[in-house]
Amino acid sequence: MFTATVLKTLSMATASATLMTLGVVSLTSSSVQATPLRLDYTVEAEDEGWFKYDFELSVDNNDGSYEPEQSWRWIVFGDAPSGSSSPLTDWIGDLANSSPWISSFKNTTGSHNGVTLYGRDENYPNGSVLAYWTPTGVDDSLFWSGKSTANLQQGELLFSTLLATKPETGANFEVARRLESETLALESETLANDQIPHQFESSDPQPVPEPTSVLGLLVMAVLGRTSLRKRQT
Repeated sequence: MFTATVLKTLSMATASATLMTLGVVSLTSSSVQATPLRLDYTVEAEDEGWFKYDFELSVDNNDGSYEPEQSWRWIVFGDAPSGSSSPLTDWIGDLANSSPWISSFKNTTGSHNGVTLYGRDENYPNGSVLAYWTPTGVDDSLFWSGKSTANLQQGELLFSTLLATKPETGANFEVARRLESETLALESETLANDQIPHQFESSDPQPVPEPTSVLGLLVMAVLGRTSLRKRQT
């Protein structure tokens, strides 16, 4: 009788502990940062050990968090955590086959390490990591191309958006989807330089440090606006 009671008590305690563990796991999973963004890419082998990449960053609103006029900036792809190097080695961007919003490709270092899109907006017409990309709505997309010496498989390429108008919807080491070349439908828009052949641009050898404080970010923004006013006067 005593043995049966003990076993029953242990069984109940085990079940309770299991339920508590499941509850913690469920809570942890539900608190993971979500994003309405999705990054797709294709890879094609080229000569001399190079691989051609086509990317499309789109608003698929998979988590239902998208709102009109929502914006993102400081977009990093081929991202890697602190202490690691980007797996997207020797990246050379192709601006002639990229969205007009993109002005150049550079690098971010710090807690995020990867190739970074410099974009254009009304505050940064010549391009900046602080320029906002503001999609027109769900299914709008941003696209770019380039080449690398790495052939990254599914699960090996991550992306992040370090700043957003709704910070809780920013991407943080999200896994990009590798697709077959013929299945990636890139946005068909007229490029301002569509008469120019491929213009390959390597990412800036001078890496841009990730902002570690609000003060640092504000200083960069003030410097950008001061430079713009000087050019206008």
